[in-house]
Amino acid sequence: MHLFYGGLFWGLLLVVLGISMVLKAIFKINIPLFRILFAILLIYFGVRMLLGNRGTSSNNKHTVLSESYLENITEGTNIDVIFGKSEINLNNIDLKLEDAKVNVDVIFGSAEVSIKPEIPARIKINTVFAEC
Repeated sequence: MHLFYGGLFWGLLLVVLGISMVLKAIFKINIPLFRILFAILLIYFGVRMLLGNRGTSSNNKHTVLSESYLENITEGTNIDVIFGKSEINLNNIDLKLEDAKVNVDVIFGSAEVSIKPEIPARIKINTVFAEC
């Protein structure tokens, strides 16, 4: 998934888009660029799902196409779960700050967050086709 965050991906996309527009304007060659890119993206995600944990990236902040168990989370951490499942243990979080905040984003996946019952908490859920 780091491919989509870098400037290289977006730069190449803009160059290919520009070349496609020039080919259409000058040579009247129409290339269905968006259909091709969408098909490549579907193939990419399909291969990643078939590979399972061997071809996925899972670290302490990102879970992509895999399952993970995250603990020892610090205040201000951003956790992303994309096409995967994650168990997030916030029992050891340092709550010295009045408004300790941990951001969990779930897209097409599932996240289970556990905290101590005696800790006052306000939970806001923001998901896209996901279960929290």
